[in-house]
Amino acid sequence: MSFNKKYLQEKEVLENTLMANGSEDFYSLYVKKTDTFIGTNEAVEFIDDFLEKYQSSNISFNVI
Repeated sequence: MSFNKKYLQEKEVLENTLMANGSEDFYSLYVKKTDTFIGTNEAVEFIDDFLEKYQSSNISFNVI
């Protein structure tokens, strides 16, 4: 059994990726099939904020 970890880039890079690709692609790239995140506190908090909005929204978005 494997443990899938994702090394996060800086928060600014994550914001730019979300803005350029939208929430569906961002979710597939960073969250799907990931068990844990490794990165700065700001990057992990950004992912947490993203997940909260992604799970409560039915529409695609580019900014949190």
